[in-house]
Amino acid sequence: MKSKYFFEEFKKEIDDDHKKYKTVQEKTDIHINKCDHKNKVKLIGSELRCKCGAAWSGTNIEALFDLFDKKS
Repeated sequence: MKSKYFFEEFKKEIDDDHKKYKTVQEKTDIHINKCDHKNKVKLIGSELRCKCGAAWSGTNIEALFDLFDKKS
């Protein structure tokens, strides 16, 4: 296997099959709005919650809060 991505590795064969079987190709761009959680988290009880909906709990939660709450 040359590539870890199936469609990149077999691009030529897939394009040939599309022509051979007269298929319709649709291309959709997927936009991912990734939250970095920086300065958006609140420590509620023993749980850390972000405005995006992510949550963490467990030991050393204060250390994680400090990392997310850094002003840099």
